[in-house]
Amino acid sequence: DIKTEWITGTCFIDPLSLMLSTKGEWEITQMGRIESILENTESMPYFRSLGIDMTYVLDKGGNGSQQLGLALATALEYLMYFSEKGTYSVEKLLPKLAFLFSTGSSFFMEIAKLRAFRLLFARLLELLDVDADSDYSPFILATNTTWNKTLSDRHNNLLRSTTEAVSAVLGGAHGMIVRPFDYTLVEDNEFSHRLARNIQQLLLHEAYLGKIVDPGGGSYYLEKLTDALAEQAWGFFQEIEREGGLQAAHTSGFIAESIEKRRTMLEADLPT
Repeated sequence: DIKTEWITGTCFIDPLSLMLSTKGEWEITQMGRIESILENTESMPYFRSLGIDMTYVLDKGGNGSQQLGLALATALEYLMYFSEKGTYSVEKLLPKLAFLFSTGSSFFMEIAKLRAFRLLFARLLELLDVDADSDYSPFILATNTTWNKTLSDRHNNLLRSTTEAVSAVLGGAHGMIVRPFDYTLVEDNEFSHRLARNIQQLLLHEAYLGKIVDPGGGSYYLEKLTDALAEQAWGFFQEIEREGGLQAAHTSGFIAESIEKRRTMLEADLPT
């Protein structure tokens, strides 16, 4: 028999992020699916039933501060929905949360981004009057962004994927999903998947990155970058809340326009 307390994993049924990534409507019926999964995994303390997928922000051309601010706003929306409904308290939901971030090729910025999110999440919990002595540090997963992957010279994507994986691990991600270098360009193939697995094996068994805890701690540059990014992200989160919260900011077009503005700036810098 399998002991349920040994089961680990994360479930990403995330209607809020789906709404934002597709510019679609709010599917409240999906909340019932999340609630069902929460109920069925109550005996699994290491299973994260409420996964929040933030990969769409970078993939659509947004920046790190927008990704962090939206992660806070999305988490707050879920926490408030279930606590106000009376089904789950904030404290009961926090151990079930997981966040999936996409990481880009700006090496130090990506390290700072994940470090900043831990600071921001602690600040959010203070606003929610969560016991400061409780350990509710966020569970963070990361994967490669699609934004910077190229069709020509596609093997250069291997280098991008490697540096993105390294920065995610050094930033404190609990897990890194390395995507195949050509997964947006061709059908799945064993060769690409093998190279993706090999990147993870190299970082774990030859670079020993799994043995490092916060290597950026004490670095003046990284600490300043972390603090600056945290403040920018908190400011974006406050803008969303001033719009009336995540759903209201989506309906008004504020979130889509913010990401589109950043995308336009990036596209203007691309070589012609």
